[in-house]
Amino acid sequence: MSTQTFGSATMEETTGRVPPQTIEMEKAVLGAVMIDADSFARVRDLLDEKCFYRPAHAVLFTAMSQLDSAHKPIDLLTMTEELRVMDKLEEIGGELYLSQLTELVPSSASIEYYARQVLEKAILRRIISLSATISSASYEPGAESQDLLEKLQTQLMQLIGQRRFSGAEELRAVMHETLDQIDNIKAKGGYVTGVGTGFDRLDDLTTGFQDGELIVIAARPSVGKTALALNIARNAAAMYKRGVAFFSLEMDRRQLAMRLLSSDGRIDSHRLRSSAKLRDGEYQDLSKAAARLSELPFFIDDTPGIGIVDIRARARQLWMQHRIGLVVLDYLQLVQPPKPTDNQQQWIAHVSASMKALAKELKVPVVVLSQLSRAPEQRGGEHKPVLSDLRDSGAIEQDADIVIFIFRPELYPQIYKNKKYKFKNAEYDIEGLAEVNIAKNRNGPTGNFLLSFVKKYTSFESLTEEAPPATEEEGEEEEVPDDTEHPF
Repeated sequence: MSTQTFGSATMEETTGRVPPQTIEMEKAVLGAVMIDADSFARVRDLLDEKCFYRPAHAVLFTAMSQLDSAHKPIDLLTMTEELRVMDKLEEIGGELYLSQLTELVPSSASIEYYARQVLEKAILRRIISLSATISSASYEPGAESQDLLEKLQTQLMQLIGQRRFSGAEELRAVMHETLDQIDNIKAKGGYVTGVGTGFDRLDDLTTGFQDGELIVIAARPSVGKTALALNIARNAAAMYKRGVAFFSLEMDRRQLAMRLLSSDGRIDSHRLRSSAKLRDGEYQDLSKAAARLSELPFFIDDTPGIGIVDIRARARQLWMQHRIGLVVLDYLQLVQPPKPTDNQQQWIAHVSASMKALAKELKVPVVVLSQLSRAPEQRGGEHKPVLSDLRDSGAIEQDADIVIFIFRPELYPQIYKNKKYKFKNAEYDIEGLAEVNIAKNRNGPTGNFLLSFVKKYTSFESLTEEAPPATEEEGEEEEVPDDTEHPF
């Protein structure tokens, strides 16, 4: 029996063992195609010639692919002629072997089952080859673990994608699946088809953050990007049971935990940081909040100076270990390049594209926080951000499926001297008010809505447009979110 090669040696010579293979299933696939040429379309996207262990079978599948591409029938006669043209007829065993293949299976009804068995063995062989390749490369004098781990994870994710047997489906099947999904949503009385954010109006406009989407949350410093991202991440984990990977390049993990405790336990963040001021009841609330949060599938990585390669590698690792369903990066401009670069725009464009690729690779939504340029402060009017204000690169807007801006009028008291803010024919006190603008939504509507920013919990909460936000209690010390500098 012929063997599949690995490098300059056969796989048997490399490993000392016969690799996984199923010759009979390979024969069944090839025989089924020759007795029913239409069945080739059912396996064409599932297999390629590299999936076949026996070299002769790989040649036969290549010949079938060439006939199919030329819109020619695939049968005993055309295969014989094609193999003669390729000068491979005798190599595969001649006309006798082709005839034997057509007699092997009675029909093509089970061809997809045969093909899946062939693919399963091929993936096992590729795992063996990948392991051997990485092992060999690790012995090289100039080997670097980071590069090898990136290569290993990337190829493993590709193999995982193959193992899912994804491919084109007939529209009829897709329609049935989609209608079932719609029926399930209707039965639950909900409208969120992706990862819910916990904010009704945001979920209404987006139907939740969808798998494979890149969502950008942008604002000037100290407006509350981190606070909103934490609220969304916490809600995704608690309400929708999605595992969350939160990469914090700015804040320490204990600071993030403090914010989560304050928001979840409804405990004043200033009092929480000065725990001696906590009342007995607040200690009980703190304990309950800690217990609730500890049960969530929420992972925080606050490694300083982390690069994009490590972010993607660690996200893949968390996906493989815990099947995370949401990735958050705080924030884009703090991702460190491998070496100093004069072209910040090109670097940010690279990071943005990498995070979009990660979303598609893991099939999860990726939320990226971004700073805005100083343009909003330099313009006249209300200083509301627009898409052109995204800092350092227009590629951010291009890569993003959704762009969300946060605007808090109370940070511009010189504009709103009467401390009133008009929104959709209503008037609101500016204190604790936030306007959220979905400025780009590739797959849905854009729009604006209001939220309440509760300073003492450093948290955003839903706000009905019919009523003004609740103001802070008199005597309470105001807390300005400490994302970075004040926008002025």
